[in-house]
Amino acid sequence: MDLEVSGFEPIVFWNPRKERPFYADYAVIIEQILFPFMFIMNFLKRFSLNFTRPGFFTQHYRWHDGVGFLLPLWMYITGGATFYDTMIMWLWINCTTSFVFFTIGSNAAHHHPNIFKDGDEVSEVNPDWGMHELEAVMDRTDINGSHFRVMTFFGHHALHHLFPTVDHAVLEHLYPLFLEHCEKYRANFRMTTQLDLFIGQIKMTLKTRPTLLSERKQEQ
Repeated sequence: MDLEVSGFEPIVFWNPRKERPFYADYAVIIEQILFPFMFIMNFLKRFSLNFTRPGFFTQHYRWHDGVGFLLPLWMYITGGATFYDTMIMWLWINCTTSFVFFTIGSNAAHHHPNIFKDGDEVSEVNPDWGMHELEAVMDRTDINGSHFRVMTFFGHHALHHLFPTVDHAVLEHLYPLFLEHCEKYRANFRMTTQLDLFIGQIKMTLKTRPTLLSERKQEQ
């Protein structure tokens, strides 16, 4: 399971849950408020662990953790602005980037009524890992057709999960063999559009009941 599927609970619920807080139905609004601050929140969360977990700093922090602060430092030295204005601009950059990143990521491949979620009925009692992985993802025709969009919108997502250590730039070369095996073993590799996944993501925040196999077959 991707961290993004459960990482936003108990604020945003993408897994169908019958018992959940009232605000779960307003996730599409909450996302617009939450996403701009996710980078900063994750930084502060990790930083706070230095004070709550003994030895966290020496075990997890390295010199490159400070590389990100070179940008505001360089902005302050060369920009001619005050320290306050520099920090405001740097935070604006971080919040904008955070919003774009999480908006793209949350609508990339995993949230749609036709995609397998926790609690849904599985296709087989003992599903093959690769087959089951394809049940939990959908790719996009309008993204996979452009190398630039693939690199910026998490394209070739099914292959990314099957070969997570392979650079996205070369995943497209695996398609002939991948599609051959999908046909041979009748794997459920599906393509849709970015708009459909965006709408599907919103629908999943409202879904409270797991999907039965009979319902999935009808939808497909």
